[in-house]
Amino acid sequence: MTERIFIKPTSQPEGQPPLKVRKPVNGHLAEQGESVNLDSYWQRRLNDGDVVEAEEPAEVPAEAPGEGAAPVKPRSGKSA
Repeated sequence: MTERIFIKPTSQPEGQPPLKVRKPVNGHLAEQGESVNLDSYWQRRLNDGDVVEAEEPAEVPAEAPGEGAAPVKPRSGKSA
């Protein structure tokens, strides 16, 4: 069984853009971090200092329908 770890890109000095770490498939690692299988690819990223192991954030509960949604503005103009 493969071990899963939560990793995120290494922090950059203030004023510099965040480090983009390419995933082996499908784009870049999210700035907030992701849970990945610890394989040779991610072990190399850890060894090189491109990523750091981090605490996985607590699950954020989904918003109830209607909460946080922007109010709908009525259309102006004449109706047909």
